[in-house]
Parts: sequence; C-alpha cells; structure tokens
Amino acid sequence: MAVSIGSVTLTLTSSFIQWPDRFTYSNVAQLHQRTLGGKLVTFEQTLIEGRPITLQAVTEQGWLTKSQVDALQVLALAPGGIYTLTYDTESLQVIFDHSSGPAIDFQMIVARPNVAEGDFLLGTIHLITV
Repeated sequence: MAVSIGSVTLTLTSSFIQWPDRFTYSNVAQLHQRTLGGKLVTFEQTLIEGRPITLQAVTEQGWLTKSQVDALQVLALAPGGIYTLTYDTESLQVIFDHSSGPAIDFQMIVARPNVAEGDFLLGTIHLITV
C-alpha cells in the first residue's frame, strides 16, 4: 500500500501506517437549540473542509525511519504548506494540524545517544483536510 504526504513517500518496513479515525468522521455539523416555547430547532450544514486525519506508527506496524520523520518535519514546519496525502486509493489535500500540540510526535523505538538515519521511530502525524 502506498502512503505519501507531499513529496515524502512513507516506505514502510513493518506493514502499514494506521489511520484510526478514517471511518469515524461525519461531514455534517449539527446544532440543537430550544425555543422559549420549548420547541426544538435543529441547524445542519455539510462540512466541506476540516476533516481531522491521524496517522499512527505503532509498536506492531508502521515504523518510520529517522530520515522519513526528518523529511516530514521539514514539511510540517513550512507555514501555509498544502500537501497531497495519498493513502491506498484515497487522495486528499491536507495541512499539518498544529492546533492542539505538535503536528508530528515521534519517539525512538530503541533510545540511544547517537541516532542514525535508518533508526526506527513510532508516533503520530496530525493532519487536517483543506
């Protein structure tokens, strides 16, 4: 399965990176309010953009190398960057989501003082559609 963000292809060594919230998104915003007379008024609107996407490299699968994480970090630190996320057969326009913490959060699988380019990391990538 091919996974890429912009110019960075995530060649995975251990199966595939997970997209846990892939099927939990609703593209309908809804608000309920009561009138003074007690009636319920509902407002609904289709959402066009702003779908949160979380990609996870976990212990069991989806490990990334340090060089892949470094390349993603370069993209994430470019303000205003819009990238194409390709995940299997889906293709979406995304930005890195910095709204609730770091957009990229990775940790070494084996902690050591001298990190090599081929060392493996686990972590999370936060994106949002635009």
